[in-house]
Amino acid sequence: ALEHDVERQLSEADASVPRHIKQRNRTELLKVLLLIYFRVLKRARLSPLLPAVLDGLARRAALINVELVADLFATLRSLLLVADEDASTAGETCLLPLRCRLSALLAACRLLRSHESLNVDVKEFYTHLYSTLPELAVSSNHQDLPSAIECCVSLLVHTKQLSIDRVAAFVKRLAGLALHTPPNASLALLATVHALLLKYPRVRPLFEPDAESVGSGVYLGELADPEHCNAMASSVLFELTALRRHYHPSVARAASELQAASGGSGDQAGATSLWLPGRTDDVQRLYADFDPSGGGFNPPIALPKPIPPFKRGSLNTRLLAVQRSPQPTDTSSDGDAEALLQFFSQHKDEASQRLRAQLQSLTALLDGFKAHKASRLAPPKRKSNKSKSKSNPKR
Repeated sequence: ALEHDVERQLSEADASVPRHIKQRNRTELLKVLLLIYFRVLKRARLSPLLPAVLDGLARRAALINVELVADLFATLRSLLLVADEDASTAGETCLLPLRCRLSALLAACRLLRSHESLNVDVKEFYTHLYSTLPELAVSSNHQDLPSAIECCVSLLVHTKQLSIDRVAAFVKRLAGLALHTPPNASLALLATVHALLLKYPRVRPLFEPDAESVGSGVYLGELADPEHCNAMASSVLFELTALRRHYHPSVARAASELQAASGGSGDQAGATSLWLPGRTDDVQRLYADFDPSGGGFNPPIALPKPIPPFKRGSLNTRLLAVQRSPQPTDTSSDGDAEALLQFFSQHKDEASQRLRAQLQSLTALLDGFKAHKASRLAPPKRKSNKSKSKSNPKR
């Protein structure tokens, strides 16, 4: 009892909270927070709090208990299905904002990475991500691109083996999206395509124009399901040809290296560089290093060469120098040279006369203005007494 009292007094003197009490408080706070999240997701899906709720779920996905993961997956799936139904019935305008849909996809991806042992059907998430990517190409807000890139890496690279048709459809869609995004997002998307090429070598015919399977079908990019868009038997990635002529040198180099790596052997395809990293964690690094939102440019723009000073000289001096220069031996060009000299001399005289006339008119206007100003500022003349007396004689 005495030792217990001493420990209690020491803890009170230190004014510190024990670790197990902190852990218990954090657990209780997380329970209350998740309860609020679930209430908003199930009862108020059109609430203004929905974006904050989905962002919070994406951030705290690793802390959610396994018992709640299955219910949360079902809630997110139903939320995305309702968004798809709204888009199909309301004329391709979804009531759920793009940021909310990407946050829901990101929360599902992080839940999958945190609980890999769960057996959950994620086909709807692939379909919704595939149909959401084109909206990023026409969106003026580029803040949603990191979430979309992380979803692509999580669902395509960090998962088990997928069907080649699905992977090829995402490769074509990511390459097409890279044409409409800022340079840092284009580099991250090309790095994701490179990671898919390393993981699925069977998609290499998309990069080879002489492949037998290419050109044996029609690519149906407007379909919502990537499994049935026939991306593998359609055509080569023409997007790489356009990206090789990108205004940003890093994007152009990455596209060239990607095309060279896809057309080489297995060792060359696995070779990495600064622009096409081998680790998928470097995709976010590329997005951050080449971000132009801060006003910088990576690599920095080289300064232009200094312009040599202009050699002063009148037009007559230059014409005399042309006249005194040695004439070419070709007699056919003598007439052209004389015609050019005559043309420049005639126009020089006309320009000089016109400028002299304008100068004379401006000088006359300036003199008139000075005279008018002097007359306005001059004091009025007073009449003398003699003139008054003459004009008004005494009677």
